[in-house]
Amino acid sequence: MEKDLEQVSIRTGGQVDRLVSIIQENASLQGQIKKNLEAQVLQNVLQIALASDKNMDFSFSKDELQRLKIRLASIPGITFDAANFERKIGTKALTLRDIMVMFRNLKSDIPEEENIFHITPHTIVNSKRGLFG
Repeated sequence: MEKDLEQVSIRTGGQVDRLVSIIQENASLQGQIKKNLEAQVLQNVLQIALASDKNMDFSFSKDELQRLKIRLASIPGITFDAANFERKIGTKALTLRDIMVMFRNLKSDIPEEENIFHITPHTIVNSKRGLFG
């Protein structure tokens, strides 16, 4: 690929180093964008959890839990795995803190097939495009 870039650079009179620098800067910007999207998704999960806790006791009844699952499944930017969620919570009472701990598994070493949330940044970008055009 570097040879291809060098040939393109020679034909266009540019410098390979400049082109490589631009590509590296682009990769850095993409990393920052992904971190910002992850933070936005985390904020959405927190807002949804708070909104689903109708009696504001920071724990979830069966009805509140059902409401929470429906809302989590509709967040742009993540794919919610309801089956893994059910396996993870079992029969215990679920609290707001439990939800936040589960969400943090996005950045842990949990095998992908066991994760409850999977970040899909392209769905955020696509949903925002739909708003403007």
